[in-house]
Amino acid sequence: MRRSLLTRSTRSRTAPARPLAAGLLALAAAGFLGAAAAPAVGAAEAEGKAVSIRQGKPVDAQPGQDWVYPAMIVTNTGSRPLNSEKLVITADHKSHFISNELGISRRDGHEEHLKCDLVSDDRVLVCDSLGLSLKPRQNLVVYPEMGVDAGVEAPDTSVVNFALGSPQLASGKARIDIHD
Repeated sequence: MRRSLLTRSTRSRTAPARPLAAGLLALAAAGFLGAAAAPAVGAAEAEGKAVSIRQGKPVDAQPGQDWVYPAMIVTNTGSRPLNSEKLVITADHKSHFISNELGISRRDGHEEHLKCDLVSDDRVLVCDSLGLSLKPRQNLVVYPEMGVDAGVEAPDTSVVNFALGSPQLASGKARIDIHD
């Protein structure tokens, strides 16, 4: 059975025992620890703020698999600090959120988990106040806890949309590649 570094297969919808290095794995999978990353998917500037959101590399999963972590790199590309912003993450019909927590990993190794609101049949995660605390040119990785729907026929792809800011400053798409 093939698994991504950021996944753990289980049928339970209870909280897992988090891997000791979950944050570092999310950083590595996102390309945050030095690997070449994909170009920025979304970037915008408003009110003197500028930010980009991109996925380092797609995440692999199997139909019915829980504990999939599509990680996105959020970078302050502007000249002003970014503090708190709203983040809305929307799953397509092939995936869902299994937790209302959003993982946040910073370059200094600090990891935190933010409680957000889970709505629309576990397909939308709304974080009203994501504490970015990013100076210019700093970045962090955010990663929701997700699962792939059991009825998805492999091979396939699930797309997860990330929208940051209200009004929206930037958006990006994370890809979950679904294989048998």
